[in-house]
Amino acid sequence: MPTEHRPRPSEEDEPPLDKDEFAAVYGQNYRPLLGYALWRCHSPDDAADVVAETFAIAWRRADDLPPGDETRLWLYGAARRVLANHRRGERRHAIKTAMLRDELAVLPTASSDTPGLRYPAPRRGRQPGEPAPDRTYRRRRAGPAAQAEDDGRLSHRGVQEGRLRKLL
Repeated sequence: MPTEHRPRPSEEDEPPLDKDEFAAVYGQNYRPLLGYALWRCHSPDDAADVVAETFAIAWRRADDLPPGDETRLWLYGAARRVLANHRRGERRHAIKTAMLRDELAVLPTASSDTPGLRYPAPRRGRQPGEPAPDRTYRRRRAGPAAQAEDDGRLSHRGVQEGRLRKLL
């Protein structure tokens, strides 16, 4: 069903709604829209998000807002579409979560009957003696100290390799 839109204002015309007029539309329609969203959503947080998104759409499309009492009907229509998008997002999230849960369920787990199965611990930073990821960048940034480390004279924070072996 095609909707009838007001023509976009030209530069010399006034915008369809200024901030004060939009604030009046917001004040008149916030509570009814919030009630509608609370009735249709599972949580108050989701309802607040729906109302916020609906008014953001109304602000962006202020030239499409009909005058008078039809404004609230337009806002309800926008809120209905925002709710539909929200439900689609929830469905996608639930499907992807179930897929991930199923995928993780088939992975082996470490237990007492499989003593050799261990997952490597996550590493943080560079291990002693491990080359830097980008030596040319480090040489430019740090100068001679980084060059000495890359040449093997120093390995970890300025400690000589032989001394580091004795400490470990």
